[in-house]
Amino acid sequence: MGIENRVALVTGASSGLGEETARHFARHGARVVASGREREKGEAVVQAIRDEGGEATFVELDLSDPEVGTKARAAVEEAYGPADIVINNAGTFFFTPLAAVSPDDFDTAVRINLRGPFLITQALVPGMAERGHGRVVFIGSSAASAGVAMTPMYSATKAGLKGLMLSLVPEFGAAGVTFNTIEPGLIVTPLTSNLVGTDDLRQPFIPHQPTGRVGVPRDLAHTALMLSDDDAGHINAQVIVLDGGNIATAKHSALPPPPESSGTRL
Repeated sequence: MGIENRVALVTGASSGLGEETARHFARHGARVVASGREREKGEAVVQAIRDEGGEATFVELDLSDPEVGTKARAAVEEAYGPADIVINNAGTFFFTPLAAVSPDDFDTAVRINLRGPFLITQALVPGMAERGHGRVVFIGSSAASAGVAMTPMYSATKAGLKGLMLSLVPEFGAAGVTFNTIEPGLIVTPLTSNLVGTDDLRQPFIPHQPTGRVGVPRDLAHTALMLSDDDAGHINAQVIVLDGGNIATAKHSALPPPPESSGTRL
């Protein structure tokens, strides 16, 4: 049955994984609400979707805003009606050693990576349950399932999404709403350009990738689409580690050290 005519909110859609997911969903007939903090970039994504014959609109949302849930619900309903699908993609990313993490840094990571998706889910899922259908996909990280140096607050907040997901399954499963998490490994995006943005940078990682390559945004977009399909109603409470099998090699300690501490928000 696919996702045709379903209303899909994709957060962090102004670039990278969110952009590709928004465009991929629109190509498959969804009416997409693409959200982000950078209006100019978000509007460009929406225009690209429309140029391809898809239906989309942009809404400016900041996950650190305590009102982000109610704002998201209002924007989606104003554009297309109640949400059928939520792709909780937006987040903040840090490579920071434990000793360098300040309380403010940690609070920022929690607000954006965990509280923001929680508030959006809290605002939209009850309506899905009332209508008897919904798909929620959280975008975590393989760092939440495998030890990756210098990612303590990032890994902790992404792992928190799994706990959130699992708590919602028994509450809403009988109402036709499913909850799943995708944990991507290395994927080439603007966010990871300083790590795997060129062939030379990617080369040290290839021996640890059973598929012989690092990921690309379409890998995640297609997985999110599969989990959002109308016929995916029995796929629930799953964590899909989308890393080409890298986690099975158990050789993370052999990877090159990450770059200097940095933080980027979508």
